[in-house]
Amino acid sequence: MTQSDTIGFVGGRENPLYVACSKAYEEGAQSVNSDIKVLTVFTSDFNDPIKAKEATVSQIQSRADVITHLQDLGMTGVFAAAEESTEAGKKVWVIGKGSDQYEQAPDVVLTSVIMDYGVQMKDILYEVANGKKGGSMPQSVARGSVYLADFHGNVPSDVETQMEELTEKVKAGSITYTTQYDVE
Repeated sequence: MTQSDTIGFVGGRENPLYVACSKAYEEGAQSVNSDIKVLTVFTSDFNDPIKAKEATVSQIQSRADVITHLQDLGMTGVFAAAEESTEAGKKVWVIGKGSDQYEQAPDVVLTSVIMDYGVQMKDILYEVANGKKGGSMPQSVARGSVYLADFHGNVPSDVETQMEELTEKVKAGSITYTTQYDVE
């Protein structure tokens, strides 16, 4: 969806999980466009809309036109920057986090990365019921607890089909990406 071959990532606190997310975002983008440039910034705060907006504006000024965020309340700053840019004539898309954020900014939200804790809890309860103790069960595309929300008609059907095919390859293990266990 980028027209500039520059995309952005606006994270909150820099920790292994979110660093891995930023690296996986970059790996995914470069797997379909080796010339793409990925701008990454961590604001050190998930809940500061002003910091998130400043980071997003900076990325837009550096030509980013698709920006994913890993913010909580800070997401409103990301949305505001994208909306202002779009209103000024430069279309900027945002990929939301956690739940489908389309209703919060329908003019700029392309999709959202859903983190479905219900799927994960079913798996955990199954493991516990079968006697497993300890360990971890991270959310993942392969387990079905992480997936993309609807594209709300903003993505061409061939791109949507390509995303579905890539998702199946991730689930099958033929595509790998950086995880928090790969980051120190």
